[in-house]
Amino acid sequence: ASAGMRLELRTDADALSFNYRVVSASSRTFYSIDLYVDGVFCDEVYVMNVLRQKDGHVRFALPAGEHRVTVFFSNLMRTDISEIVLEDASFAEPIPMKTKILFLGDSITQGYDALRSHVRYTSLLADKLGAEELNKGIGGEVFFPALAQTKDDFDPDIITVAYGTNDWVLKDRENFIKDCREFYKTLSDNYKTSKIFAISPIWRADKDVERNFGLFSDISEEIKKAVADLENVTYVEGGDLVPQDPKYFADFRLHPNDEGFMHYGNNFYEKIVMKKE
Repeated sequence: ASAGMRLELRTDADALSFNYRVVSASSRTFYSIDLYVDGVFCDEVYVMNVLRQKDGHVRFALPAGEHRVTVFFSNLMRTDISEIVLEDASFAEPIPMKTKILFLGDSITQGYDALRSHVRYTSLLADKLGAEELNKGIGGEVFFPALAQTKDDFDPDIITVAYGTNDWVLKDRENFIKDCREFYKTLSDNYKTSKIFAISPIWRADKDVERNFGLFSDISEEIKKAVADLENVTYVEGGDLVPQDPKYFADFRLHPNDEGFMHYGNNFYEKIVMKKE
């Protein structure tokens, strides 16, 4: 899926248009393509019930003069674009980013179930920090130590990790403790100069059910213990990021809605700012 991917430039074009194809890449069947001008939402393409793929064409009219133009692509489907046209533009230039962030996590990091592609905590955080986002969120994912061994050309200043809610459902305590510790130790060794934030799971409606692992609250405690001696890893209490109320969740139980994601991004940003201070 194209979570975290955007087209961003400064231009004086009258309009931006392109052809696109979206292809199924998650368990969801909706997508949006969102236009922001100078950081303000202006227009969107929003389509429901795409089962496999859909071809389309979009033309976004732009206000007169020079502007920062950003197009966000789908979190939940793959997006291919072609034949980009900038109408009556005298220039187009890229926007340099001063920081790089790598996001690792499950469906919530990928962007389930934000209706607008931009309204994910990862995108909101990247914008607040003036950062380039590499989003490796995968729906249904758990702590998978082999993933922490891989390293891209992308050299992140910041890494956030947000697993645990699926581990609680799928793993027993012994295997979780082993995988969680091995993941963070490997990641810490692999990215010695990056600031790593270990986010425990946010609230979920069935948190009081006892699984094979045990209590949901124990997941957070085990993550905190797993990173306690790693100097470049900071623990973040996920339960503080999104209000613990079903109205902030699209499915009323697990995945934030747009308002819930706004809380997630803003509250997480405050924790990073406090860490800097």
